[in-house]
Amino acid sequence: VTSSAHLLRLRSEKSGVIWCTDNATWATPYRYLGAAAPRYQSLRVRLLAAASIAGHVRREDSLVQTTTTSYLVRLYAKTPSPDERPMMLEAITDEKGAFRFPCVPAGAYRVVATQPRGNVEKVAELEVQPGHEHRLDFLLPAGKLFAGRVRDSKDQPLGGVAVRYYVRAADGSTKGGMIETNADGHFRVEELDGEALSFVQVERKGYVPWQKRDIPLPCDSLEIVLVPEAALPFVVKGSPAELWQVYLMRLDVWGSGTYANQLVGREIASTRVVGGSQDAFPSPATGRYRIVACDSKGEQVGVSPEIEWDPTKGIGSPVVITPGKTGRLRVEFESAHVENGELVATNMILPESIASAERRLPDIVGDSAELDNLIPGDYLITVTSSSFNSSATNVRVEPDRSATVKLKALQLGTIEGRIMNAKTPVPGIQVTIKSQTDPSFEPRTATTDAAGLFRVDGLAPDLYVVELMWQGEGGIAKSLRRSAKVSGDGGVARVEINIAPPPRLSFALPHSFNVAPGAPVVLLSRDSGETIRPEWKADVLEAELEPGVYTVSVGDAPVGTMRLHADGRTEALE
Repeated sequence: VTSSAHLLRLRSEKSGVIWCTDNATWATPYRYLGAAAPRYQSLRVRLLAAASIAGHVRREDSLVQTTTTSYLVRLYAKTPSPDERPMMLEAITDEKGAFRFPCVPAGAYRVVATQPRGNVEKVAELEVQPGHEHRLDFLLPAGKLFAGRVRDSKDQPLGGVAVRYYVRAADGSTKGGMIETNADGHFRVEELDGEALSFVQVERKGYVPWQKRDIPLPCDSLEIVLVPEAALPFVVKGSPAELWQVYLMRLDVWGSGTYANQLVGREIASTRVVGGSQDAFPSPATGRYRIVACDSKGEQVGVSPEIEWDPTKGIGSPVVITPGKTGRLRVEFESAHVENGELVATNMILPESIASAERRLPDIVGDSAELDNLIPGDYLITVTSSSFNSSATNVRVEPDRSATVKLKALQLGTIEGRIMNAKTPVPGIQVTIKSQTDPSFEPRTATTDAAGLFRVDGLAPDLYVVELMWQGEGGIAKSLRRSAKVSGDGGVARVEINIAPPPRLSFALPHSFNVAPGAPVVLLSRDSGETIRPEWKADVLEAELEPGVYTVSVGDAPVGTMRLHADGRTEALE
């Protein structure tokens, strides 16, 4: 280093630290360079007497014998950002466990001593002063043994299998690792820092995945037996001259919205086969399935019976699919006479590519309706008219059989509310009601009256979003959203909306969220769906927001749900 200026080109956009040293006597304090640093930056540095860090790494007595006395010591710089700790130097201990960093810049450091595999570690924090030698001695805890064997169901060893394990440490954190079995199927990890394995998982192609939770340490003889996967065989009883498209459909419940319990077929795999020939799907995961086959024109469709599948057991004989077989459905309307109604029956098992999944019967008159030539499967049935609305889920139609379902009139509900600006009603605002679950729902609108009131009738039980737009100060367009739920017994869902700017609240996150000050906190309102990014003021957060329930995330990672009160108090919710 001389008094002349030097140009250093950093070909990286990452954060880091920079310092100058002669590697003997002098060193400058390190300087943190953030990712958002200016493109051209002038640094004026001053050489000071270099410091040093030295010490020993020793290990507590252990029943496990190691073959090396060398340990790894890493030196990390502490920076203004708690998420960034650039590694500056590392050293390997000698045969006596000693280490030394001879020429260290002044600054704050995190020193980590680990075994070469990094399974057991100790951490120290220190502030290094110019010209001083700092002593650090580490006593690594004795590690725990994790060993065992992987074999198949015929007691044959399986070599080259990856065993993934996750160690639960005393502080509640989890660290993962992986080891492969040798030719005899054995594996051995000697130095694990923790009281238990939270999870062990083994996967190999052609075998059912194996997993186990909560295994105490040490563990020296874990026996892992992999069971071969069974294929799912099937036969399409169709013309040998036809090439049949075959789909494997997993049966899951819809899970949300008005028809949350309706079974839905989700395509897992597909193939093509010649009619009459036997084929098989590679073993799917445990669950309920159906197999669907159709011809090239989509005119002949066959659906198998429901299959309860366990890949460890398989099935005794191939699943038979017979295209062309159909069933019949009779719908009876209890205590009602329907005029000009429409019946829609949707086969929820078929893949979306099969157009004949939906059947419509318009102009219904009377107390019943019938549909024939229905492809077998689980149907969603809806009936709509000016006087009668109803639905039924999981109506099962079997081949060559007739199914009957009785429908009661659906109790429609209402969403009504009031729009206020502080304590003043706001007339003339258009309110739009949208379904949160049904993309086919036609949005409904209403306009607030002189008292700021609105009302929308005739809504089926569902989750809805209430949206409104208005002109703010200076003609700036503003919008707001609120959630509303119409229950299964109809009734009125009330919504109170205040378009006045929300108050600025100061609040602290619940302690159980373990969020460090300065972290990028994001709040998602349960009521409006709005995303808010509060600002840190020392150890508390500030933002303009209404009291209510919020999902809290740090970046993209959710950390919990809380209720925020008008006085800034918060409480964690399960």
